[in-house]
Amino acid sequence: MLIVDSAGSRSFGETCTGRPERRVMFAERPRDAYAALQYLQAQPFVRADRVGVVGWSQGGATILLAARTGSSARPAGLKADFRAAVALYPGLCDTQLQASLIGEAAARGWTTAIPLMVLQGAADNWTPAPRCEEFIAGVKARGAPVEFKLYPNAYHTFDAPNMALHPLPAYRMANGVVPLIGTDEAARADALVRVPEFLARYLKDR
Repeated sequence: MLIVDSAGSRSFGETCTGRPERRVMFAERPRDAYAALQYLQAQPFVRADRVGVVGWSQGGATILLAARTGSSARPAGLKADFRAAVALYPGLCDTQLQASLIGEAAARGWTTAIPLMVLQGAADNWTPAPRCEEFIAGVKARGAPVEFKLYPNAYHTFDAPNMALHPLPAYRMANGVVPLIGTDEAARADALVRVPEFLARYLKDR
């Protein structure tokens, strides 16, 4: 396992509010993901064509930006692309938000060749489910290999261990909404099974 610290390596603090660093992260984190892939592919103990990627929240947004067909983050001469990807309650899972970064046409035609799983909480008020569900439905309709799981009553960070539901007033959004985060035991239990099974389907030898 390789964990990429895009914020710390740039001496950024939080990048979840509307600070200039947030825009930098959306622009550069997808390239970080591919730099990590190329690093792993250079290791003698790694199968170059069997590397998966997992991201949470803004990390999930990073996956959506990186995995997109036509992504500018994808380097030329790549040995093999990510074999599978998982995004949990991802940011930018929204046609309108994608359009603000990649343009209207690219957002409305968003697709990927990388098998992708998206896990989302229905009660999430930070990365709201309805727009994500609509976005993924469009992606699936275009024939992309995408799976979507919606957990009833689950909030952002539903897979965190033993976290009581609580607000984050410091991260109040521009529309005035205060994000709520916390564990949902049923969603967490399902995700702990569903994600490894999905990755094993694509990463293990057959």
